[in-house]
Amino acid sequence: MRLPTFLVIGAPRSGTTMLHYSLGQHPEIFVSPNKEPNFFLFDGADVRPSGLSEREFEIIKHRSTTTLEEYAALFAGATESHRAIGESSPTYLMSPEVAPRIKARLPEVKLVAILRQPVDQALSLYMVKQGGSVAGDGLTEGFVEALTTELAGLNGQQDGLAIVEYGLYHRYLAAFYEQFDRRRIKVMLLEELQRDRGRFFADLFRFLGVEEGFRPELQRYNETGAARSATLHRLLYGSHRLKSWARRALPQSTAYHLARLQHRLRHANLRRTQALPPALRPELTARFYAEDIGALENLLDRDLSIWRQ
Repeated sequence: MRLPTFLVIGAPRSGTTMLHYSLGQHPEIFVSPNKEPNFFLFDGADVRPSGLSEREFEIIKHRSTTTLEEYAALFAGATESHRAIGESSPTYLMSPEVAPRIKARLPEVKLVAILRQPVDQALSLYMVKQGGSVAGDGLTEGFVEALTTELAGLNGQQDGLAIVEYGLYHRYLAAFYEQFDRRRIKVMLLEELQRDRGRFFADLFRFLGVEEGFRPELQRYNETGAARSATLHRLLYGSHRLKSWARRALPQSTAYHLARLQHRLRHANLRRTQALPPALRPELTARFYAEDIGALENLLDRDLSIWRQ
């Protein structure tokens, strides 16, 4: 039985899909054929994590790996040439309850988190929840209203996380730092990847203990945008039963390539939308995220002023 030596734990809408498939290109790294097995949401637990609504939890459960035997089978294709074995489940970060479960099952595992400017992440989440159909003036007005009303609890009884809460990274990472030695946690920024991909991957590969000179072919996945076809958008985001069948019935390598194809189709179906007004991003950052960013800077011992611009 071979289990992961590293986990990509999040954050959602911050480049985890790109990171998963990029890591899978490295000859010394084996990644699970399906992204997001979400095993540690269920490992020995019957309680729904606080970061997921009841509906989200049921959807995720239907397409997740819930037993240790099934989980180990995901990594059966790893060989002696693979010095690092991993999977990527961004739900882990938003569910701090899983940190002790991971520590109990994989005490020596390495954890990777890729974070994104929190307002940009919130906008991406908003677009997904709107079915990718909002653009123009309606985008800015609806987005700001969603942040304000959800945080104030004006949208009724909140089940799961409000959009704005996903970007409160310190709140979630603190639970992992309580369980693991900080030398086993690598926190990276999407902005670092966009600025210098060579340095980004060299740093990450060094952390994982593999050849750091390898450079993966970078492809975009799950970008923020409005759907060209709302029907295709719903089909590609809602095909959980089809994906579950493919994972059970097809060889691992085939299921892996089908998953990549699905993500490529999602990207091809998007058209870029109007960005937020330049002054609005720092305004919303200061309003909703200033305190958490400050706490995160202290936790990571690094400057995050790039997010305040």
